[in-house]
Amino acid sequence: SQIELYSQDFQDFGATPSEIYHKARYHTFQDLSGGNELIIGPSLIESKPNFTVQGELSASGRAIIGINNKVTGGLGAGVFGGSNNKAYGTNSVVVGGINNEALSAYSVVVGGGGGQARGENAAIVGGSSNDADDCFSAVVGGATNKAQAPSSATIGGQLNTVKGQYGFIGGGVQNNTFGFKSAVIGGVNNMNHGTDSVIIGGDSNELSCNNSFILGSNIDANKADTTFVNNLSTTNSLNVRGSAEMEGGLTVVGDLSTK
Repeated sequence: SQIELYSQDFQDFGATPSEIYHKARYHTFQDLSGGNELIIGPSLIESKPNFTVQGELSASGRAIIGINNKVTGGLGAGVFGGSNNKAYGTNSVVVGGINNEALSAYSVVVGGGGGQARGENAAIVGGSSNDADDCFSAVVGGATNKAQAPSSATIGGQLNTVKGQYGFIGGGVQNNTFGFKSAVIGGVNNMNHGTDSVIIGGDSNELSCNNSFILGSNIDANKADTTFVNNLSTTNSLNVRGSAEMEGGLTVVGDLSTK
């Protein structure tokens, strides 16, 4: 059936004359230009592309708003704004942006472009071409960053990849973490294979031992429970308990004691 709305009351509100189509349990509201539609059903709201609603609008299942967006997941999935976005998982959500995909249950993509949240409970916030591939993984900003392990995260930067569970990268370019609870805090071309180990910036470092740290550049760290630096300078006292290995110089202005 078809109902055309031309009443004076309708036009007094400044609205465009519209048509309502009824098919099965779905209703389509379309302005007479044929360009804008709003589809409402028991488990779906879909706007394509620019239908405006004033007041409250709700559905118990899926919702689609924006241009060329798709929802094929279970109940609770939705796309709100943007264009060419897709929500495939149950209770998955995409909010704005372009070419974003929420592919698993409870996954979320907010803004940005080309983001893919593949893991359950994974999240991407902004950025470009970022991937959150495992459960509870997250990527915030940056470009072409990947969180590929459970509960891993990367924030900003470019071409960074986290492959170890609970791993973290905080910016920089082309950094990689592989170990359990390993981290790289910025820098360029750093690789962390250790467990509970951290590379704090720098360039072209590689860490392959556990419970160790790197501060500097071009360091190959292979001894556990050790902090590696290029040079160490202190203006007060330096206390060493255990052994100290040095390749290069040590400058101390103050007291030096070893035990």
